[in-house]
Amino acid sequence: MAERFKPIKGTEAEGPMKDAFNRASEDWSNHAFIALYNKYYEYIRWFEGDQYGYVTGKKNAEWFDVSQWVEREVKNVYNRILPMIRQQHGDLIMEHEFYTVPATEEADDRRAAAVGSIIIEQSNHDRDFHRKISMAKLIALIFGNCPWKEWWNRRLSGLAWSKKGAVEAQGDLDYGFILPFNFRPDPHAMSRDEWRYCIEGKRVPTRSIEIEFGLDKNTISHEAYQGFEQSRFTRHGLDTPKEPSAVRLEYWEFASEENPKGRFQVIANDKILYDGPNPTPRARNNFAWFGTGIPILGTQFDESMVAIGQTPQRQINRHNSMVDQYFQDFRAKGLIPFGSLRPGDEQAFKRMGGVDFITFNPRVGQPYWQNPPSLPESSLGYSQMLEAEFEIETSVRKTSYGQLPKYASRPSNELFQSLKGADAAVMQPGLLSFDSELAHCMRTRLALAKQHYKEPRLIKNVGQGKKPAVRSFIGSDLRDSTDIMVVPGVDIFTTRKRREDVAIKLVEMRAVDAKTALEIMRFKGIDKLLQEDKVDEYQCTRHVEQMVTTGKYIPADPSDNHEFAYKFFNDYRTVSYTHLTLPTKRIV
Repeated sequence: MAERFKPIKGTEAEGPMKDAFNRASEDWSNHAFIALYNKYYEYIRWFEGDQYGYVTGKKNAEWFDVSQWVEREVKNVYNRILPMIRQQHGDLIMEHEFYTVPATEEADDRRAAAVGSIIIEQSNHDRDFHRKISMAKLIALIFGNCPWKEWWNRRLSGLAWSKKGAVEAQGDLDYGFILPFNFRPDPHAMSRDEWRYCIEGKRVPTRSIEIEFGLDKNTISHEAYQGFEQSRFTRHGLDTPKEPSAVRLEYWEFASEENPKGRFQVIANDKILYDGPNPTPRARNNFAWFGTGIPILGTQFDESMVAIGQTPQRQINRHNSMVDQYFQDFRAKGLIPFGSLRPGDEQAFKRMGGVDFITFNPRVGQPYWQNPPSLPESSLGYSQMLEAEFEIETSVRKTSYGQLPKYASRPSNELFQSLKGADAAVMQPGLLSFDSELAHCMRTRLALAKQHYKEPRLIKNVGQGKKPAVRSFIGSDLRDSTDIMVVPGVDIFTTRKRREDVAIKLVEMRAVDAKTALEIMRFKGIDKLLQEDKVDEYQCTRHVEQMVTTGKYIPADPSDNHEFAYKFFNDYRTVSYTHLTLPTKRIV
């Protein structure tokens, strides 16, 4: 990019270039959702257990610690938000299977679908897809939303085929999540499909920007550090880096009637470092938008699970802190006349259960033991009620994890299906939302591959029998008629260990057969394995059906010497077919 565009000051730009620069600069600092971005700082601290504070909705809001105004000495935090989000995150962490399907039955479409599936599989492996998508889901639960980006990374490299063999090819597909406070979408849109533009920013050292665009040192002036612009979870009292830095903005404007090719602009401080057409194919939107599944009506944002849990969490902290204070003060206090203790009595007195005491003048009054009032019996029940209310408010469900009910010693298949259905019904809305966004990501990735994979490139994957398979790909072969399918594991057994435990348990109780158990375990290639194992049965059954439907006799073949043919195929000839339709002389 640097060699095609000469960086200029934004104030010197004209026309659409200046309009894009002004919009990016203005929206980054004064975006309509800045107040919501400030809340992310509060969500992080509550998630980590620092729950005696809040931030205002003002720009550059600071953290207000209110613990000093809490009217009690004990201020404990009984963090239910952290385990709640960890449980929900565990429910959402399941592998998504991606594959492309042809729109027609033509050979070229089937080939394009196969190549597209290999591209998705290989890029997911190379770019660490499952770790990134799991982190994106966690961020979406904490903050309510998490942007995801698919792009062509010129800094990466792949393999291509030439007459000399495998050679290095510059550039490759890349993707990753973006922290919400580093992203500014179109505030007037209600969904990702309606975005006209979006702005992505990240604070980086100024020297790295200068090296990227081939500029002289100190060409870009550094800016003051602001916490809400950071690309990481900030901590209280974090020391800001001393190295000069600036916010590197990427302005993405998508295709429109006025600008069919869109616009892509890179900005740092008051300089426009690059300006040109949107590098995505046909200027499409290359961002996805992952949410929690609990939308905020009237906006494009979803509700943060931390925000939902804040009110019941405050109640739990307040009540249990009062209980803690009671037990802390439940220590008998003794009053002893001054001068009545002999040497060693003071130490012995303290060893008696750790009793505190004070001395008094006998003329003041008589000594007495002071005990606080007894703790109400309802306090324990109230604590349990608060925890139950928290689970209800945050929609935390007690999943079965594939465990059968306590009293179901001989479960039927109906019961097993009901367990799966109840679990899937709760998770289905969120999973469908993720599937829709992931399908958009994969379409963008295939479009990027078609645009940039001009030379034959090597796409490596593990084929049948775990043997390396290598296929070459040319961009024109990937047709637009292919679609992407996303199939997540929606069942209650979200890991292989759970699936195996459920399958083995059901086989022991004779609720399912061995074939169904293998399907539950989701072993790859199980259908083909069963076909190879029962190929003789399929062959004999097909011949029998032909004899019944057509009335034609099929003589025994010398190759039908396997056990199944002897017991089933030939028995059918000698018994059923012979007595009904054929004369005795033709019996084999």
